[in-house]
Amino acid sequence: MVVGTGAKILGNIRIGDHVKIGAGSVVVHPVPDHSTVVGVPGRVVRTRAESGVLEHGKLPDPEGQAMEDLTRRVLELERALQQVLAERLEVSHKG
Repeated sequence: MVVGTGAKILGNIRIGDHVKIGAGSVVVHPVPDHSTVVGVPGRVVRTRAESGVLEHGKLPDPEGQAMEDLTRRVLELERALQQVLAERLEVSHKG
């Protein structure tokens, strides 16, 4: 088992074999074998069939992914706004 920095396991909860718990996660439910848990409250985001080697640096980061998605969407919206403003300026100069 790998428990990330600041993670908490609250209560008498069974944590399966070969489990990864992300940093800062709060586990409040039992965790099955070969699972990865992240978040508050902790949720299983991946379950592997094989045991394999635990890779500390490869935990999923749903919050980071959400931030990347939001950043990409803001850039798309800014480009669209710039295009609308440029078209509006062009129309006002012609009129």
